[in-house]
Amino acid sequence: PQANNTNTSTSPRIWEQVGSDIVGTAVRNRGGFSVASSNNGKIIAMGSPHNNDVAPQAGHVRIFAWDNTANDWTQRGSKLLGEAERDRFGWSVALSGSGDTVVCGAPFHDTDDSGQVKVFKWNETLSDYVVWGSLHEAPSYEDAEWGWGVDVSDDGLTVASSAVG
Repeated sequence: PQANNTNTSTSPRIWEQVGSDIVGTAVRNRGGFSVASSNNGKIIAMGSPHNNDVAPQAGHVRIFAWDNTANDWTQRGSKLLGEAERDRFGWSVALSGSGDTVVCGAPFHDTDDSGQVKVFKWNETLSDYVVWGSLHEAPSYEDAEWGWGVDVSDDGLTVASSAVG
């Protein structure tokens, strides 16, 4: 996908949507609350922290890849799911430069809202993202909300997260 970047000093930059709208899977699941893209913009992640697939507001993240043949976005791998009620997994998301590493924050994970950050890597053999690691505030700090914000380096090897509590 590319923006129409024909620009002169007298014409404004015009952006054109590529592909269909990507929407949440249910009403009020906050689809698109967090978004991230790979360096080339051909892989995007969308957090839906109020999704109820596992439990109320457990949350999920979906990743999409640009399909040149279909000229549209297609889901890449399975949904990444929160673990428990009110985790709000997908509150924050980040993608590495290639889009092969996804970092997801769940700041209300645990009954004390200490939070959690999960890291997933793309597995070509499985055609899916698999858990590569999980970061917790240690020891557990009540109301830390670890995972409020997340980021990942371009190569996917360094992860950063913030807590607000």
